[in-house]
Amino acid sequence: MRWTIIALAVLALLLVGCAGPQGIEVVDEQDTTESVDETIEEVEDESPAAEEIAEETAEETAEEEEAEEEVPEEEEVEAETSEKEFKVKEGDILEYDGKSIEVQDINKYGSEVYLKEGPNLIKLSGTQSPEIANGIEYEITRNTFNENQLVTVTIKPLELGTDEYLLSYGEKVTVNNTVIQLGEVKSDSYYTAAAFVSIPSKATKESRVVLGGTIDLHGFDVTLERAFYKTDRYAVLKIVP
Repeated sequence: MRWTIIALAVLALLLVGCAGPQGIEVVDEQDTTESVDETIEEVEDESPAAEEIAEETAEETAEEEEAEEEVPEEEEVEAETSEKEFKVKEGDILEYDGKSIEVQDINKYGSEVYLKEGPNLIKLSGTQSPEIANGIEYEITRNTFNENQLVTVTIKPLELGTDEYLLSYGEKVTVNNTVIQLGEVKSDSYYTAAAFVSIPSKATKESRVVLGGTIDLHGFDVTLERAFYKTDRYAVLKIVP
């Protein structure tokens, strides 16, 4: 009996030694190395894709910037700065300062020419009698209608000097906080062109100034530089405080 117990005990010890400690997993070093290598390879495989995406993004950005640079800028249209002569007949279209001006009618003597620019009807009567519309000056400079049915019309920009104002009949301008008004513009009995001006806040009576003359209008020197009265009434006044 005693030897039987001893034999069983020895057998039990042998069985425990062969089984080893339980609950502990032994990881093979070689397996771990292989796993790390595979991870590195996966990362390396993804790197080219990321580089391609970055390159595509950079190309798209460059294309967008290039497209923005290629957008044409609107060209500024410069105003006409010189006069032009046109030999015109009825029905002609004159191009000046971006405007299309139609020769609507010429009378049988060529002494009157009717021009239409947009809503404006401009009547020219005789040579050396210019008219002004929208900052442009029109004038018949030569009449050869009896010879070839043509009239020469000169067009140029209106040029105003220092302290000069283009005013229509009844129009007002403020100079040094003072309102000055243009009244009638006409040729008097002596065939002298004259204009009537006033300062409504100081007096209701108008003062007469002849073409090329200067008057003292309540402390302002007013000179009649140019007078227009054949078609519409307006004038160029030089007003100096």
